[in-house]
Amino acid sequence: MVRSLAEKLEKQFSFQLKHYEMLNLYYILKAYKLNSRFLLNQQSEVLLNNQVIALADQLISRVSRNSGYRFTEDRELRERLTMHLHSMVYRLNHQIYIINPILKSIKTNFSNIFQLVRFSANELMEEGIYDKHLTDEEIGYITLYFQISYDDRFVNQIPILIECTSGVGTSHMLSEKIRKNFPNIHINKIIAQERIKQSDYEDVELVISTVKTHSISDKPTILVSPILNEDDKYKIDQFIKDYYKNQVIIYNR
Repeated sequence: MVRSLAEKLEKQFSFQLKHYEMLNLYYILKAYKLNSRFLLNQQSEVLLNNQVIALADQLISRVSRNSGYRFTEDRELRERLTMHLHSMVYRLNHQIYIINPILKSIKTNFSNIFQLVRFSANELMEEGIYDKHLTDEEIGYITLYFQISYDDRFVNQIPILIECTSGVGTSHMLSEKIRKNFPNIHINKIIAQERIKQSDYEDVELVISTVKTHSISDKPTILVSPILNEDDKYKIDQFIKDYYKNQVIIYNR
């Protein structure tokens, strides 16, 4: 197809394409083919090669770690992102740089996820996990996959702060129990009480504390045991029910 196209161009415009120009044209058309949803469903391409799978897993893992959101549990995100990264890796391997016509809109409407993905991608490059620089255009497209996952799974989660003593082990044991038992809770921060500032409470709806002394915030606070017993679970569950009930009332006003 490339040779046929080149012959027509050469005939119409009276010039001859060099060999490397033919290759560039081939790579561009091949990259377009890889972006086609129809052609991606054909068996003509090996989509899930090891490099792309590893990159998708590393990126999802890094974004999850940097955000606190458990994107690693979203299988659809992994599948869709892997398919997209196959095209992206091919483009970057052949120095094909795209223009993202909705980049400005992505940066405006999804700025938090965009910055998070860019930061995580730069980390992977700095650590030598992936050796190509991702342009903002590429990061913009990747952002959409994470934003869809966030909207589907995390947008209605209740942001909380875990307030603890200086014991790192007990606080993380408690956080894991909360994550396991309450999927509609998102742990924004885990902070020892002596290090907490007033500003740490601004973006949370609930404080779960293992410290008996009163916090410096007027946010709702639930005192729990580090092992999260059944009474603790009941109190948290009641707060969640009341929280969503109030959200419905506010929405209907």
